[in-house]
Amino acid sequence: MVKLSKNDVIRRSIIYIPHQMLTVLKYIALIGTFFIYTTSGVFSKLASQREFLSPGYIAFLACTVGVLGIYAVLWQQIIKRMDVSLAYMFKGTGVVFGLMLAHFVFGEAITTTNMVGAAIIICGITLYARQLFAECASDLTTR
Repeated sequence: MVKLSKNDVIRRSIIYIPHQMLTVLKYIALIGTFFIYTTSGVFSKLASQREFLSPGYIAFLACTVGVLGIYAVLWQQIIKRMDVSLAYMFKGTGVVFGLMLAHFVFGEAITTTNMVGAAIIICGITLYARQLFAECASDLTTR
């Protein structure tokens, strides 16, 4: 068994492990950002169900604009930290979130076609993420 010095333990716990954790947190933030974006559609639909320019309409429209503003700021922070092509691939999660929100908020039916389409999107993201996490794992073993 190899004994590590106190400096090795500190270096590994501060530099290497957090790097991997930051990678995972980036993807969690990315998916969360697309969930936030998807909620703008919910507020838009809620606004559309109100009389035009009524207080309810204006309130939900303001929520839509606010959510899109938050999304824009988060998106800029994400693409500052990762490639746009990589980040944009996860935008497909918005379709899945949209289906769930439509069903749970508005009681809309989820059809077989919807589920197949969502499954294809999830499979594509999973295949890509699998490759990504394999690269992260190889980084850990080479350090």
